[in-house]
Amino acid sequence: MATPAVSHTVTIGWTDNGNGTVTLWNEHWHGDQTFPCDEGILCSDNGGLTISGDGTSGSYGYDPLLIQWNGTLNDADRDDMLADGTLTGYMDDPSNAGGGTYDNWLYTQPLVIGNGTWYMFTGTTCCIDTMSEPIEFTLTGITSVGEGTGPSLDPPSNGGANVVPVPAGMPLLIGGLAALGLLRRRKAKA
Repeated sequence: MATPAVSHTVTIGWTDNGNGTVTLWNEHWHGDQTFPCDEGILCSDNGGLTISGDGTSGSYGYDPLLIQWNGTLNDADRDDMLADGTLTGYMDDPSNAGGGTYDNWLYTQPLVIGNGTWYMFTGTTCCIDTMSEPIEFTLTGITSVGEGTGPSLDPPSNGGANVVPVPAGMPLLIGGLAALGLLRRRKAKA
């Protein structure tokens, strides 16, 4: 008989990098890791961290985004990380709360994501970043990215898709106006 995977992700943390990007953190109880990890590519048994707004599609029209873990930080105390600015904030998995004392962390590349409520999920494949189900996390304290923005891997200066999406009818309107302009131009030439 199969048993559910034990959840090793106990906390999701975040750092406002102060430049329009945020780094996400995953506290786990699986022991020290090197990068890349021995147990999987880019320190994941589940392909990374998926972020969305409502569990299926992102808030404010954003689709889920899969982000890879970019590195590791071993034997780090969460309170020390908060005190020295390594973490801006964190939220424990309510059913598997973190200890916070000298645990091990995975972190992402910088991405664009603002304050708000997001669903985050790594997957159920054991072990390093295992979660039993998507968890709703509320990011707070981020000041360099607008509230509800994202998620996107590129900062705005690199053309990141972190603006409110254009309504679906807008491309049709632009196409129609361009066609009218062409017709008017042809008529003027004739």
